[in-house]
Amino acid sequence: KLQNMRAWKEQRILKLAERSQYNLHQFNVEADEVKKLNEELREELIKANLIQKYGNVINTIHWNVEMIRELLVMLVEEMKRSYEDIRIMIELEPNTKNETDVRFKDIATYGLK
Repeated sequence: KLQNMRAWKEQRILKLAERSQYNLHQFNVEADEVKKLNEELREELIKANLIQKYGNVINTIHWNVEMIRELLVMLVEEMKRSYEDIRIMIELEPNTKNETDVRFKDIATYGLK
């Protein structure tokens, strides 16, 4: 029964990690579309001689999309590390309620190195 619980926990962690990766992919698709539309808008502003007036807006949109993309990549990487830490801790859980696992206690106390 304990083995099933560990397997279930690991599956749940894996699904969460996959969903995070998928959400990042979806954002990248949307961000690419925003960048494309932003570039089209830039071209139209150049044609209409309005780039001087609105160029800063175009640049701000571009940099905000890039900054969000970078932050999301960092967030997903951090989540992956957390999932891996949790997965390791699950593996190191004692096999019975009476058994104590020193490694698990060390990780819980001092964290992963």
